[in-house]
Amino acid sequence: MNPDALRNHLIGVARRGELTTYRQLAAAFDLNFSTPADRERLAAALRDVSVAEHRTGRPLLSAVVVLARRRRPGAGFFDCARAVGVLTNETEEDFYEAELARVYRQWSTAIPS
Repeated sequence: MNPDALRNHLIGVARRGELTTYRQLAAAFDLNFSTPADRERLAAALRDVSVAEHRTGRPLLSAVVVLARRRRPGAGFFDCARAVGVLTNETEEDFYEAELARVYRQWSTAIPS
């Protein structure tokens, strides 16, 4: 999976103020979300994009990727947020709402770099 293509896809979702599901994202990159190997490949790529974004001072771009029924990211997103130190004392729900808002603000006017 090309990390630049994934990042650009997620930026497009964020610019439109939308969300995408893991299954939709997998399909966009010719992955089968039903297979554990492809799910892990997608999870690792999302983690890499979020860590890279964090290192540049931007919010976790993978916030726009959600579980279809819950309409929020899976556990890996929150694990990544804890690992990079941006999710500390607040609830996952409060953190997610704030981080998603940051992502939308970041990409509503920013030019991809």
